[in-house]
Amino acid sequence: MAQSKTSIISKASVMLGDAPVSGDDGSDAWEIGNIFYDDSYEELLRFREWTFTRVNQPFPLLSEVSNLGYKYVYLIPNTVIVVRDLNQSGDYKIIQGKLHTDIKNPLVSCQIKPEEHTLPSDFVKALTLVLAAEMAIPLVDDTTRADYYNKLAAVQVKKAVANDLAQEPQESFAYQSEIFTSRY
Repeated sequence: MAQSKTSIISKASVMLGDAPVSGDDGSDAWEIGNIFYDDSYEELLRFREWTFTRVNQPFPLLSEVSNLGYKYVYLIPNTVIVVRDLNQSGDYKIIQGKLHTDIKNPLVSCQIKPEEHTLPSDFVKALTLVLAAEMAIPLVDDTTRADYYNKLAAVQVKKAVANDLAQEPQESFAYQSEIFTSRY
């Protein structure tokens, strides 16, 4: 089944015993899920450098002059969540969503925010559990369920990380992160 923001919010809603949602239907579950969704998704993406978020891409050149003394200014697309490196050696600075560098047409190694239908199922399950934990208190006023889904989310994140690491056996990764350690 192709995943979408709506289907993920709907699954989280059903986990909490509420009705499924069908998009902007005006339900409390949709409104609350929509409030928490983008932050939860981005937080989980930032948890590690997931293999399915890695890309090398050029950025659009802007006509403005760099106020930092560099030759070129490039716009960082809003799908980019982290710039990792330029694939050419050279100095750069990132200020207010713009990349300043002396490199002409750099290929940028970065993490993007992929569309939901491209996400691995174990990551979607983790995101759904994180969202259910976020929605539990405002939607059904239940701290016990919030704690329960937080614990399930922590386990599922570890499974998703292990599966992602299997694609890169030489990489070692600590399962703990300050974000998830303090939260789960």
